Amino acid sequence: MAVVPWSRSPLAQACKLCGSSKLPVAAVLSACAECLCQRPEQARPAVRAAQSISRGEFGLPPAPPAEGDVVCPLCVNACRLAEGQRGFCNLREARDGRLVHLAGTPAKGILHWYFDPLPTNCVADWVCEGSHQRGRNNLAVFYGACTFNCLFCQNWHYRQMDPSGPGMSAQELADCANARTFCVCYFGGDPTPQMPHALATSRILARRGNSACR
Repeated sequence: MAVVPWSRSPLAQACKLCGSSKLPVAAVLSACAECLCQRPEQARPAVRAAQSISRGEFGLPPAPPAEGDVVCPLCVNACRLAEGQRGFCNLREARDGRLVHLAGTPAKGILHWYFDPLPTNCVADWVCEGSHQRGRNNLAVFYGACTFNCLFCQNWHYRQMDPSGPGMSAQELADCANARTFCVCYFGGDPTPQMPHALATSRILARRGNSACR
């Protein structure tokens, strides 16, 4: 079954909360931006339902697990996993009463990467020297997991990346850098679920002289 990106959601005729059609209203929410901001308690049930459906299309947990005995400390979601349950990021699982990392460790990251010619459209260009490095490249790392639940994510494709895949170790990713690589950027998704992998990669690159790693 083909998955339609939620970023292309059709528009509703009017907001179900206030009846206004002045602002664009996403059909999946049936609420305008003003009501989402000013009437959050009334809008929240529809938002939560839409988020649950969007994650369910990819087999992801609808919300951070909160009832189990196995605790994951790696992000603010602080998932509490029951036996056999996956964490919100889909990279951790409870097995035999312990936390198992399916990916996101120095040994295995779920990602793809490419070279981005510098200067690039980096959101950190105001602090990163890479914005002045013409002729060099950035190692752009797209991680396949996230700790957030944004309905209209422009990078929703990360949800299609399977943590059971082969992945890449931190060493293998660092070895992708070449003599023209000035810096590395981590995004996705969100780097947080795979921060141990990102930190290990950055340390390897820093030791080689890529001191501008971000």
